[in-house]
Amino acid sequence: MPSLVDVDVAVAVVVVAAPDRLAGEAVAAFVILAADVAASEADVRRYVRERMADSAAPSIVGFVEQLPRNRTGKTDKLDLDERLAAA
Repeated sequence: MPSLVDVDVAVAVVVVAAPDRLAGEAVAAFVILAADVAASEADVRRYVRERMADSAAPSIVGFVEQLPRNRTGKTDKLDLDERLAAA
């Protein structure tokens, strides 16, 4: 099953759990779009829903220029969690 990265829509995608008052947690995706690609939150959700279960589709989609990295070079998910909490 091709991902957004595989079909040249995104350079990178990171999925994290976001707090949700009703469900406890919701799916949140941070996306770096490929150059010259225009996509909306709805486009990302539709792409996922066409290929996976509805529950896998992100309720929150954030488009970012770059992903935060920790000292070891891995994606800093704590930073992304803080961004979600501040939103």
